[in-house]
This record gives sequence, C-alpha cells and structure tokens, in this order.
Amino acid sequence: MKSPERLASLRRDLRQVPDHRSSPYLQACLKETARRYSGVSMLRHARRPTDVCPGITTTTDVAVPKGAVVAISGHLTHRDPNIYRDADEWVPERWLEEPDLARRVNAGDRLAYFPFGAGAHRCPGEKLAGIIAAAIVGTAALDFDVAWGGGERADLTKLDFSKACTTQALLGGDAPQRIVTAQDDTYTDARLGEKIQFEQFPALIAYVKDAAEVAPLIRCAQSAGIKAVPRNGGHQLSYPFPLELSFSLGLFEDFCSASDIRGRKLIGVSFSSYSALTDTLVIDLAHLNYVHVSEDHSTAKVGAGIRLGALYTALSGYDTTWIGGICPTVGLTGLLGAGGFNMQMRALGISSDHVLSAQLVAADGQTLHASPSSNPDLFWAIRGGGGGTYGVITELELQLTKLPRSAMVAISWNESESRFAAAKRFLEWAPRQPKEFTSQINVYKSSVQVLGWYLGRTQQELQALLNDSGLLAIGHPESQVTGDCSTDNSRIFGIVTNVCLPDDKVDPSILNVVPESFSKYENSSQFTYEEVPLSTTRATAEPWPRFRRLSKSFFVQKDNLLGDDTLREVVDRIAQLDDASGVWGEWHAWNISAAGENAFAWREQAYAHLEFQVHGSNDSTKQAGYEKWFADLEAYLRPAVGYVLLAAPGRLVDAMAYVLT
Repeated sequence: MKSPERLASLRRDLRQVPDHRSSPYLQACLKETARRYSGVSMLRHARRPTDVCPGITTTTDVAVPKGAVVAISGHLTHRDPNIYRDADEWVPERWLEEPDLARRVNAGDRLAYFPFGAGAHRCPGEKLAGIIAAAIVGTAALDFDVAWGGGERADLTKLDFSKACTTQALLGGDAPQRIVTAQDDTYTDARLGEKIQFEQFPALIAYVKDAAEVAPLIRCAQSAGIKAVPRNGGHQLSYPFPLELSFSLGLFEDFCSASDIRGRKLIGVSFSSYSALTDTLVIDLAHLNYVHVSEDHSTAKVGAGIRLGALYTALSGYDTTWIGGICPTVGLTGLLGAGGFNMQMRALGISSDHVLSAQLVAADGQTLHASPSSNPDLFWAIRGGGGGTYGVITELELQLTKLPRSAMVAISWNESESRFAAAKRFLEWAPRQPKEFTSQINVYKSSVQVLGWYLGRTQQELQALLNDSGLLAIGHPESQVTGDCSTDNSRIFGIVTNVCLPDDKVDPSILNVVPESFSKYENSSQFTYEEVPLSTTRATAEPWPRFRRLSKSFFVQKDNLLGDDTLREVVDRIAQLDDASGVWGEWHAWNISAAGENAFAWREQAYAHLEFQVHGSNDSTKQAGYEKWFADLEAYLRPAVGYVLLAAPGRLVDAMAYVLT
C-alpha cells in the first residue's frame, strides 16, 4: 500500500489467476514481507542438550543445555547486505527475478532465510498462515479501495464497497469514468440500452475496455452476492418460450446443482437474455470492439463487444465481410446467443455457423478457449443456446466470406386490403424458393412490404423469380428490382435505400457506429467514453433512435404451417392497435438448407419466423393496453405454432457446468 505502483502490479497479477494463492506476485510480496519484517527475536526453550554448529571449527565451543531459553532470529541474517541486495528495502521483485532465492541462500551449512523458524520444529502454522495471508491481502487488493492510511484511522462505514471493488477491477486511471451507479446523472441513459425499459434497475454498470477486467468484475458481483450480467448490444431482444428450466436469466444465478439439472425434462431454450436486470452488476462489453484480420483475409479475431455495423465497416477495408445480421447497432455476442439471423442464411447458414472459436470467462473466473476441439460442449452451447448464460465471451474468431454482387427487391402495397393476401402468398412461396433468396415481409396496420436479397444473382434472374411468385398479381404493388448491389449497398438495403446504387453513390456511414451508438433519452445526461468509430474515412453514423419497444417472436415449423384462419386473425390483430403504437409484424422466410452444428433449437424445423413489435407509451393506460395485446397474442398464437424439443439436452447439461458456482 505504500507503493501504488506495486499495488497496481499486484492487482494486475491477481486478475490473471484463478485464485489468490496462485499469484506469483502475491507470493513474492509475502516472502519479502517475511524477510524484511522478521522479528528481532523468536524465543524458544531448548528441548534437549545440543552443541551449536557441531563439526564446524569455531573459536568457542558452545553447549546449550536442555530447557535453556534461546533466540533463533532471522532479523540480522535477513538484513545482511552480503546475502541480500538492498537488504533494508522491501523489494518483492527479488523473488520473481530469482525463484530459487531461498534455496540458494540456505545452501550448504548456511541458513539465511527462515521466516517461520529453523530446524525440525518450525512454526506448525506456516502453511495456514500463508493461506490466510494470501486470502486477506488478495481480497483487500482486488475487492476494496485500499491505500496507506498515513497514521489516521479511516471511517470504513462510509465506503461504497461495490463501487470500490469495480474501480479496482478496471484497469487504468480512467476506471471511475467507466462506472455508473444509480447516484450518477448518466444512470438512466446507461441502463436503458437501445430498448427503453423502465422496469430494470441494475445496481451498477461497468464498461470494460480490456478482457482482463471481466474476471475481477465477476468476483466483485459474487462477493457482493449479486448476479453479473454481460451486455453487448443493449437491444435486449426477447424470444419468449415456455420452459420448465430457464437458462437465460443471468450468468451466475445459483438455482440448483448439476445433479439437480440432470434428468429434468427440457422442452425448449429461452432467449429472454435481458442484459440490465435489477440489482445486478452489468458488464458492458461495447468497447471491446477491435478487429484483427488474418494475412489471407480468411479469418478475424474480434472483440466480442463489437456492434455489427462497426464489424462490417472494418472488414470492408479488407474487401471481405462476415455472415451476420441486419441492424448495425446489434451486438455480435447477442446475435450469436440467439443463433444469428441474417439475410444470407438460407444459402450460407446462420451466423453461429461462421464462428471458429471463442474466448470467454466462466463463472469461476477462469478464461476458457472454446472450439470444436477445446471445450466442445461449451462451444456448441454459446452459439444459439441463449445469451449471457454460459460465460462472458470476450473474443471471437470468425470465418470471413467475400460475398458476390447481388440483386435486391422491394415491393410495397399501400392498401390495407392486400395485407392478408400478400402475407398468405409470401409464406406459401418465399421459404420454398432457391436457397440464395432470403426475404421478409413487413405487415403494418394499413400497408405491407416485401424485401429480398438474391445472393450472387442478377436483376433479370430476380425479376423472373418474382414474375412466377404471384405476389405481383395482388392488389396494386409498387415493385423495385435492381441488381449489381455491392456488399455495403446490400447491408444498408431496407434501412437507407431500397435500390442497388452505383458504388460511388452508396453511403454506408450508417454502419460506422461508435460503441455507445444510441440517441440521447429525453433530458437525461448521456454516458460517453471514447466514442470513436473504427473508420476515420467514412462519416460517423448518426445515433440510433431509442423507443420503448415491446416485442414477441414465434417460429412456424415445417410440419405445422399456419392455416388461413389463423393467419387472417393475426393480420387483423395488427390492425386493432392505434397509429401511435407503430405496430408491425416482421416475418422472415427460413427453411435453411446449410448444415450446422450448434445449440439453436429451431434450425431443422424453422419454416418462418414471426416477430411482432410495438412502440410503447408513457401513458400507463395505453401501455397496459399494448401489454394486454401481446398477452392475448401469446395465448392465441403460441398453441397454434407449437413448441420445439431441444435437440441435444445432454450437451446443454454439460455446458451448464461452466455456469454453476
């Protein structure tokens, strides 16, 4: 504590090890303390008559009778400058520079290091003392804001130990800037993420910039008796699914033992991976957003907190990309936890299929490597098995792909009477088309729209596909079919533009997002920290708008397609809500042809995915009406679409070993 530099070195070392006793620097500190601060005397009674230094020539033979009081002191020896360099100074580094120092100074007939006594009757509590000292010092250094008191007694009753712990967990002098509590004026902004939600109040939010900070933060949460919850994109998408056992409500929820899990019937997997739960420590990963591309541009190692737009922007500089989702502010690990919907998936698979390995921190603070050959069950589970459940992912190795130029389509019907007919024909037709064609239909209160990406195909080929679809014969459609779309153009299709543009007319700046990429919420102060985009040649994306969003999703399965009456009822329910709700159904064609091995439960049977979204209201009566609308939709549609049996419950149980504490 007298040396802030050494205290910082100790904390760094403690963060790298699974337990305090295995810290080389802490052990060096304990050895040096025992050397430097040895007592002047350690008194004992001689147990039997003995000669001092038998067999060694001395000027005076000394015999010690039984019962005599003797002093066995290391004080003078431990301070001998002929034995120890800078003997009067406290220098723990000496034990790191020469790990065998104690053995060397005690070689032969010399005994120059004996902090716990000498001979056959050393202190019997030596090992216990070492364990206790390591536990106390390690815990104090990591979990508390400690400093040399200067002789004055500190008032410990006023310390905020939770914030003190997280301050020590974060590296660098800017740690206080990266911690937000309910007392800070940026708390409302920091806790909301993209979705404005008033019901979630974390105890503390810590923004990491280095993967080494994650394990200490986990220990902070555990020492405080709260859950640690990772946050990547902050979208907090919810894919409700009835469960007998939910695995997605927080990383360190101590709900049962491993033996309790085995044998339970698992009927599904939940993606209710809220990343800002009340009374939790939220570990925000958005600033872990580096991208390191391999020399051959085939793979990349990326910080797991990166947002999709930033990832695409960085990879564009290497003339390659990754098979990922649509929204530029979605976080990478959040996408993968839910499998990874994307607009190339019918041909190339979901995003989880394009992950080669991962680094993550488990519940016990260990950093693990997960891949097909290392912790394979864990690797299987983190891709599609629910977000933030099996560990905090800190780095991902991605398989990169250079996409071909493509054709795009946008069809709009600005008439409510065409909504059911267009939705019916789309669901009959789109999932059965060539695997290169991935598409969606957006069903609004009084209009409907179809968007599609025909991967590697031409405008003429896409037009021919649509001419045979039957969609253009419904009502009064406005259709735009264009071709030769670059990857950047395809990424912003449906968000910025609905046509393929010449390359020099494409503005992909919406992809160049900063870590905290959302708009300011009303009059609350906004949290910012090094909000720097990955590209300095492109314009920075405008802040992504926030709204109070309600959403719910359903999968239509291949062996249980929606009947006309059910579909008509769902379309009619969308029309029931007021204009202020902004209600829409975003429905995607699935029927994936590419094989893959991951935990995403719906892969084999998914025919279409139906998502419903509503802009919430600050009016409590209106909000209650919207919530009732969703509850009624759940009660009506869930039994109609049915449930999915978990594909490999045994593997999920094995992966849960990394969660249980």
